[in-house]
Amino acid sequence: MSESSRRDALRLLAAGVGGVVYSSQIFGCGSHRMSGVKPATGGQSVAPSSPAPFSFVQLSDTHWGFAKEKFNPDPKGTLRRAIAATLSVAPDFVVFTGDLTHRSEDESVRDRRMTEFKEALGSLKTGSLKTVHFLCGEHDADADQGRLFRKHFGDLYWSFDHKGAHFLGLDNASSKDAEIGAAQLEWLHNDLDGISRDTPLVVFSHRPLFELRADWGWATKDGDKVQELLARFSRVNAFYGHIHQAHRHQQGNISFQSARSLIFPLPPPDHPGPRKPIPWNSEQPYANLGGNTIEVSNETSTQSLDLVASNSKGW
Repeated sequence: MSESSRRDALRLLAAGVGGVVYSSQIFGCGSHRMSGVKPATGGQSVAPSSPAPFSFVQLSDTHWGFAKEKFNPDPKGTLRRAIAATLSVAPDFVVFTGDLTHRSEDESVRDRRMTEFKEALGSLKTGSLKTVHFLCGEHDADADQGRLFRKHFGDLYWSFDHKGAHFLGLDNASSKDAEIGAAQLEWLHNDLDGISRDTPLVVFSHRPLFELRADWGWATKDGDKVQELLARFSRVNAFYGHIHQAHRHQQGNISFQSARSLIFPLPPPDHPGPRKPIPWNSEQPYANLGGNTIEVSNETSTQSLDLVASNSKGW
């Protein structure tokens, strides 16, 4: 699909408050650790200075099984719209950053919801897109420390290389303490060992890895230890969900950005009242719902992947 065709598709499938919402540098000058290429002696790697551009989509907080019409009368339809929009922009891959399903204390209900969610992704997996990565949210995993999630979606944390960047998926949701934990921190240390400091890192998690609003659970207990392990890298972009809104934050060398939910928005972190879902607006259906489309090149940008037509110049 040509760039102009991709933009035209987004104009049809994108939404209300859309447009370019964030820009950061994933690629820049320096060497990169390419997929399948071992770092040279001393942790340095040799790669082209201008890797081929690519894109990926971040979707989050689908809460499959949620059923409160006041907040979303079309809970399954929003996922279908997101799949259609994702296929239209033809990304290299998709990452779901947690809360795929809505919480239930009944294990059989959780199991059924995960099965239904996978079935709902059928058109996404059978289209031109073949690679979909999953992280758990607390709704998916903290009742059983991720056992059912692993059964349906695989490992709780993972890494891979793609076109010059190193990607990490971290689990800060299967623990009721909202932490990464010692075992995963050791895995992360070993995973990053030997990777050049100039390798662009892209990190995914469900909760923010910094303290955004701890009293609302918008933090990771040992997120500072993750930041310490990432501190030596020159370019780190971290994408998360959980807060059901678009938000960005810079902390040291790490550029953080959240994706909006596909089920209902939540109030901003400076909201003085309680953390309650924002009711559905029938005059602007699907407003403030969507994900992120990240176009990676020397001028990397993150755009909102929205679900209704936008008048924003960004589209």
